[in-house]
Amino acid sequence: VVGEKEFVDVVRFIFAKFVKDGWGLRRIASWLNIKGVPPPRGRKWLHSSVRFIILNPTYKGALVYGRRSDGKHHWLTIQKTANGYAPVIERKDVPGRVFVHRTEDECIVVEDGHEAVVDKATWAEAQEKLDGTTARRRAASVSFAAKAAMARQARSSCPVRDSASLTRPASSRRPS
Repeated sequence: VVGEKEFVDVVRFIFAKFVKDGWGLRRIASWLNIKGVPPPRGRKWLHSSVRFIILNPTYKGALVYGRRSDGKHHWLTIQKTANGYAPVIERKDVPGRVFVHRTEDECIVVEDGHEAVVDKATWAEAQEKLDGTTARRRAASVSFAAKAAMARQARSSCPVRDSASLTRPASSRRPS
């Protein structure tokens, strides 16, 4: 397997805990920090670091070319043709560097380009689980504007109480 043995073991651990044991991204990151496992970058493991590893097709043995581009004066895009792939270069009128992040569909992907760290079935199951978690979180989250609108609606449909109904009954008052 390509890569440092310790890091390969960490990647396998992440996939095993996420897919087989049902751990979440934050729990995995926390466990790695507690055990003192050095992160790939930075000072500590974050849930985004774990997510990046789970999303990375390199660990299933695929080589992906063109996921990120940072051309200063030109855009380089790759189009799929009947014969394979064709690069398309366009002049860019944006000053400075702008990073372009592409989906895997827009890139050149060589399956089985090297030995896999995790098998394809485990990688695919992790992708499905991650997609399901993201979709549930998106569906469960309500925007601030929607929450404010619901609060306004609740206030308008609530019956108006007079000040007499807001006072405690005499039996529940504390003795003076």
